[in-house]
Amino acid sequence: MSENKSTTAGVCPKIRLSSVSQSQARHHPVQIALTYRRLLIHSASGREWCKETAEKHYAEVESCREKSGTPQVPVVTRERLITVGCRGSVWTRGDLLVQPPILEANELVKYYRSREEPALDKLNLRVERGRIFTLLGRNGAGKTTFLRIASTQLLPTSGSLRVLGLDVVKEANAIRQKIAITPQEAKPLWTLNAIDHLILALMMRGVSHSAAAKKAREVIEALELTEFQKISSENLSGGLRQRILIAMTVASDVELMFLDEPTIGLDPIGRRRVWDELIRLKKEERRTIILTTHYMDEAEALSDDLALIERGKVLAKGTPAEVRSKHLVSKVRVDASAGFSADELAPYGRVTKAGNLLRLFVSERVAEEISRQALRRNASISVSPVTLDDVFVEIVGSRMEELDRDVERGADE
Repeated sequence: MSENKSTTAGVCPKIRLSSVSQSQARHHPVQIALTYRRLLIHSASGREWCKETAEKHYAEVESCREKSGTPQVPVVTRERLITVGCRGSVWTRGDLLVQPPILEANELVKYYRSREEPALDKLNLRVERGRIFTLLGRNGAGKTTFLRIASTQLLPTSGSLRVLGLDVVKEANAIRQKIAITPQEAKPLWTLNAIDHLILALMMRGVSHSAAAKKAREVIEALELTEFQKISSENLSGGLRQRILIAMTVASDVELMFLDEPTIGLDPIGRRRVWDELIRLKKEERRTIILTTHYMDEAEALSDDLALIERGKVLAKGTPAEVRSKHLVSKVRVDASAGFSADELAPYGRVTKAGNLLRLFVSERVAEEISRQALRRNASISVSPVTLDDVFVEIVGSRMEELDRDVERGADE
């Protein structure tokens, strides 16, 4: 059987499949995605799959499953088939199995005694394995509360949350063996140096001293802490202390890492070094990383998926590109610092104030028109692509206006 390779070069990314022997397929007939003769033939011959071919075969397998009356047969999802393969990964038999999410929250609620409103309000969230997932939100939005519940430090009021397939309430001890966390409020021990912190953290997990020392040196080098490794933390800057805390989490060979505001206080170079290491852990070691951040550029740079939380509810979720396109249709941001009034810009779209700037989001065509007007007037404007920061302000700002209107209606009644 031959594969159709008529797809135009450069249009479809290629997907490589590792071989799956016929004996494996016979022993696991319903667990190998896209089995039926095609998977065996194409993978055994080492041929590449283009995106369109993968889509076609996936649709055929789904049709076969429905006709056979076994809709629950676990096969790889279309998204995983395409996106994982498009990253250039060589697929293994494990990749072809549908795996449960590494974290799944259903109707999760958390009340604190000091507050009438819930910190988490029937929150639903799903995080897939082997991805970097970012929680965005204002201070007090519920990000840290969610991380504390997920890492078994805090009990939920109601709802359910499963981490690594385990219940956070009933199976907390089992979860703790498989996760690591850098809390936002964590502080290093002042009398210990960087290398001592890592060795201590690893030995507390049952690693031998020699193995812990070896791993500690590797992580210290990866995060560029070598020149500071013998200096006690009391004599280090706040940014370097934060990097030690991140290193303690990175050094643990766990499948799931929680990082609460991990790069707060770091200089730009230190942040980029942490980013590089987190991306390496995801790609090379297939770790899953869940982090919170206030830095929108960090979320853009790191996130495979993200969720925007406000007052304990998820307002938006998806990839950064999906969130941008869904919640802010305009692709271009125009900032006018002089030469235009708000009334003059209003016909082009909704005008908002950003410090001393007048800001509006428009199409490329409208941005060109405003630019021509600015040249005629000798006015000062800047034109740039829409960022995640813009989307965040738009979504959260709209939500706050909605809540304010609800409060006003309630007062009138």
